[in-house]
Amino acid sequence: MARLAQDRLASPNDIADVDGSPALYACLCHAVTVEQVELAVLAGADTVEEIGEATLAGTGCGCCHSRLRGVIERVQLGMPALADHIRQPA
Repeated sequence: MARLAQDRLASPNDIADVDGSPALYACLCHAVTVEQVELAVLAGADTVEEIGEATLAGTGCGCCHSRLRGVIERVQLGMPALADHIRQPA
């Protein structure tokens, strides 16, 4: 089961982000995308708990906590969104 979840996170899925591009899940338990977590961080969430309050990500099994901390760090450092790296140029 863990391997299936890992594979699902590593590839685009059939859920679209706000701009219509394929989304990546940050949290499988609650189907929260990386972009949704990034938006929560940009809105002021800076802990896993605050992301959970804003999106429910991280409030299930807890396997995504390290991924959520990585998103927080990336956004706070001003690094490009993870989703930007998989989008195809127009």
